[in-house]
Formats: sequence, structure tokens, C-alpha cells
Amino acid sequence: MLTLSGQSPSEGITYADLDSLIEFVIVDDDTGIDSSSLVVEISGARAIKDLEFKTGYDGTYSDISAMDAGLSVVIDREDDFIPGTVVLVKIQVKDLDGKYYNFEYVFKVIPLEPILELSSPEPGDLVKSDQVLFLQFKDEIDDVNTSSINVWLNDLPIVVDGEFEEYFDGDSSAITKITDGASVRIEPTESFRDGPYELRYTIEDTSGNILRGKFSYTVDLPEIILSSTFPQVKFLGFAQGIRKVSNMGRGDMLQVEWYKPMSRSYKGDAYALIFHDESRLEIFDSNPKYISSSESRCAQISGLTPGLTLSFAVRALETFAGSVDLTGMEEVADDTYQIPDDIEITEQVLEDDTIFPVSSTDGYPATGILIVNNAEVIKYTAKTDTSFLLPTGGRGLNGTSAGVYLEGDSIKMFLACQDKNSVIIMATPTYIDGYESGRELDGTGLVITDYTDNDKKFFQGFDFCGYHRAIPQHIFQGQSDCGSYLGGEFNKYRGMNLFDRMLNREEVLLDQSGEPIILLKRIWDGEICSCSDSRRMHPKIKSCKKCYGTGFAGGFTQYDYKRREDGRVMVAFGDTTEDLKLGLHTHLEQAYEPQGWTLPNPAIRDRDLIVRFDFNDDAEYIYEVLDVTKDKLFYRHFTRQRLKLKRMDKTDVVYTIPYSLST
Repeated sequence: MLTLSGQSPSEGITYADLDSLIEFVIVDDDTGIDSSSLVVEISGARAIKDLEFKTGYDGTYSDISAMDAGLSVVIDREDDFIPGTVVLVKIQVKDLDGKYYNFEYVFKVIPLEPILELSSPEPGDLVKSDQVLFLQFKDEIDDVNTSSINVWLNDLPIVVDGEFEEYFDGDSSAITKITDGASVRIEPTESFRDGPYELRYTIEDTSGNILRGKFSYTVDLPEIILSSTFPQVKFLGFAQGIRKVSNMGRGDMLQVEWYKPMSRSYKGDAYALIFHDESRLEIFDSNPKYISSSESRCAQISGLTPGLTLSFAVRALETFAGSVDLTGMEEVADDTYQIPDDIEITEQVLEDDTIFPVSSTDGYPATGILIVNNAEVIKYTAKTDTSFLLPTGGRGLNGTSAGVYLEGDSIKMFLACQDKNSVIIMATPTYIDGYESGRELDGTGLVITDYTDNDKKFFQGFDFCGYHRAIPQHIFQGQSDCGSYLGGEFNKYRGMNLFDRMLNREEVLLDQSGEPIILLKRIWDGEICSCSDSRRMHPKIKSCKKCYGTGFAGGFTQYDYKRREDGRVMVAFGDTTEDLKLGLHTHLEQAYEPQGWTLPNPAIRDRDLIVRFDFNDDAEYIYEVLDVTKDKLFYRHFTRQRLKLKRMDKTDVVYTIPYSLST
């Protein structure tokens, strides 16, 4: 049995080129083909007989050739087809058994007037979601005249002489000139109502040939039904959204904290969306500024204007598990990323395309979900520098429909599946003591809180060898703990470092007469405690158990002294008079303000705390440093710090500060 395949132009095609070659293959099923019996007629005219091409059909590419699958025929007309004609191709051939086979098919040649190449919706479509209307015209013979375009919808004019009428001039409505044609995008200012529609159009080419056409479609928008999966996201616990906003004291930074976002579906991933705006009432009118994973609870937002009060909110976002990968986004804080700006499509995208060419994908996730022109939701699983790559089934998600898009249409991250909490907190970034504000002259105006350079000073210490005898305690007991050596008396080096020598002697003396104490250094920068805000710059003295009156979260940090195994600092206390005072209008209070001294490092400053111990190594009292006097040796070196202290009452909040007895 013989069959026909590989027809070109294809059977039923309506816009074949004027110079199209007619091609087909007669397929053999092993019965054999009698090629001498082949007869071909084109629109009633004999084209092939007796293996010869007739006049008018013997063009350059005309050919009859045998192949493994059968007989291949190519017919090249010597003249082009007449525009708009319908071509009927008839074929007769017999096999080697003498059985005849007859085939025929038709196609239509491109007309003189323009053609409607694409439309959305297509004729007879049932439209179930809001969408723009799209028409694309083409004329390969003569270019189209865009000022001749007219479009009517149910006899209502939409486009007249290339200009949009009122109510159909939405943001994306446009007539765009393309190669050998033009596209028309129609966005009504109001959604279409349910019912049948007839769309009519006319357009001329540059030679005055007119295309007139029409088609019908139906709109049936279903009642909005909330998805069974989105949005089910919420925050863990009763409280929702944002927890607090803290001033970081550096003028341009605030720390935002929120509760844990939770997806109530095993198919979903949860994220936190951070909003901020100068207007409290408009905070949710624009896109969120940042996105953070469900594992993060806070973010430090920088680059803010000092003194400008902002409103902050946090909403939870849910996506299908594994559909979003934040890799590739700009990280602004730990596990918190900048939401990228909207970008534009750079080439036309059709309804079945899976590649979206864009201006740039910088700042977008490695994989994610996008919304195109605020109309279609798509999912991409890969990207290049200038395109998003979609998988099969990645278009028309969340009840939207695949559309046709032009150069300049917008794309942005799809962030609509979020909860609707409206918790808003206002905060103001301000400068706090200890941070450079940029308003000082040569550092004047700053309170110096950084003594790290001083604490890095190092002195060797006596080695207790050489002709110097052993450790003083051992001398008194008649013991010797090391042998003698020749060549020097100070760490095996000749000469001496006066500063080291002085400190060595101070250290030996302090080891005999001092007491090991725990030093709690006051915090002067970092996270601002919630008990202090822009309207009350001073914290709640002696009542806040988060900052202990310092104004900064944590209040104090325990200092680990590396020269001793127990991490404590040696301080020698002087004899001090202890007294009790009783006033007419005051309760009974103790008066005990000792003085002491210690080595120059670590640097101790006003308002630091000292935990003192008795002879059984039990905590005695906590003392506050009232002031510090530094004994100067020479140049800028100091040998002692003289401390004036005040014993804190046992009812003071500082006794609740956590510290370790051994570091």
C-alpha cells in the first residue's frame, strides 16, 4: 500500500509564501512504486507526466528522486503563485502490482491584504479569567499602516484610526510596530462582564489593500474561591507579624524582630516579608522591601535616614515546597535579602513559550515564582543573565491564563500568597552615645569606650630563674623551683624594658596583696534596649532586667583575664571605714566606698562592676566603679589604675546579672 506524507506547504495552511516549493513523499510499504506512472496536477494544470516536468513547473529545484522510504517529489514553479489563491494538488501513481492510488490536498497562498497572524483569545475561546486582548497583524508583501487600524467590540469602537478610545486605554494598551506588521494590545479600564463578545477589525497595508475580519469568544469568570493551599500561612503562637523594632544607635540602622512564620501545609515553605514606609497608612500599598527565610527572626536594616520615623510591618509568605531558592539575591543582613525591582521583557513572548527574555535577572532568586504584567503567574526553575527558563506546566499558575507579551512588559516576584496581619510598629533611627554621628570635629564630642588597644599591651613577666632566686613564696619556705643559668637576668636577655620591669614588680606585689575579682564591663554600644526610645533617651534606672540601667541589651559582659587560669583580675583593696547611716527621711543604709588599685590592663572605666569574694571564695558584694585614676610612668605608659568603688546594696538589680565563677 502506498501513502502520502511530508506535504509542504502543509495541507490546509492558509498563508503559504508566494514562491513556495510544492513537496511531498510517496511512501512505499515494500510493494514497489511504478515511478513512470506518476501524474501530478496543480490547480487543474498538468505539472508532471512520464517523469517529466511540464512548462511552468520546471524550476531550478524541481526534482524526482527515489529514496529508501519511497519516492520524493519537489516542484518549483517558474512563476510565483497568485496572492490569495487556493491551490489544489492532485497526485496519481500505481504500485508494481498495477494498483492505482489517488491523493489530493489544498492550501492557500498569502493574500495581498494583511493577515491576522495571532490573537488572544482565539476564535471560539471560553475566557475564565481577566486578560488583555491581543491581535498581531502581518503583511510580507507590503508593510502595514498602523494609522489604519480599527477595532470594535460588540459594535463599540475600541481603536479608531490607530488611536485608543476612552475606557480601553489601560496601562498596557498599545499599538506596537513590528517587522512587516503590528501588534495591538487592549487593556480595558474595567473588567469584561460575563457573556458573548464579537471582535471586528480592519487594517490596510501601505498599498491600500484592506483586511476585514471578525471572530467571537465568550467570557465566563467563575466565582472567586479561595485556594485550598494558599494562603494558609500564619505566625507561630497568638501574636502575629512584627515583634519589635530597636534603634541600634548609629543613626542609620534599626533592628526588626518578628515571630516565627509557619506554613500550615506540608507542601509549603514559609518566608517573612518586611515592609517599611514613611506613611503608616500606605505601608501595604507597595511591595515589601525584604524577604527572609523561616529560620530567621530578626534583621538589621541599614541605610536609613537619621531622625526619620518609619513604619514597619512583617507578613508571612507561603510558597510550594522547593519552588523558591533565595540564592542569587542581594543579602542585606544574615539570611535576609533585598526584593529586586521590576524588570522588563526584551522580546515578544507567545502563549506556549517557556523562555522569558528580560533586561537582567540580577537580584532574583535562583528559582522562584513571578507575575508577568500583573496578569499571569509563572514558575521558573533556572535562569541566565538575561532570561528565565520555565519547566513544562510552569505557565498560567494560580488560576491565571498564559498570554502574549511584548517588549517592555513588566515582570516581578509573585508575593501575593501572604497573610493579612496589620500589626505596624513605628521607629526612628537616632545617634546614641558611643557611635560616630558625623557631626564631631576631630573626634570632639565622642565618649571614648574602646580600650582594646590598651588591653593588647603585653609584658613578659619574671621568669624567676638565673641568679634571681625562686618565687618569693618558695624563698620564704626554703624551696627552689628552677636551676640557675648564665647570660642574663631578665628572660635570658641582657638589658631591660623599664615598662616591663615596673609592671613585673607591680604584678608580683599584686599577687601577694591583691584579691581575684570578676570584672563586669559595661556595654556602651549594640542593640538598644526596649526600655529606651527616641522620646526617652535615658533608660529605666535600676528596674530593667534586660539592660540593668545601661540602655543596651545585655548590660554588662564578663571579662576573661588571660594571664590567670581562672579568668579573674587581681585588685588590691585598701583599708576602708565601714559605716551605717540613718537620716530623718531615709532608711538605714550602709556607707562603704573602698579604694583599690590594679595593673593598667585590662582598662577599667567608670560604671564597670566588680564582684568581690571573701576568704572562702564566696561572692561578697558587687561594687560599682565611681572613677578611675591612672598613674603615669613615662611617655604614655601607665603602671597602675587607682579605683574608687561603691558597694551596691543587695536589693540592687545588678545582683541579677549572670556571670561565671570560672571562665
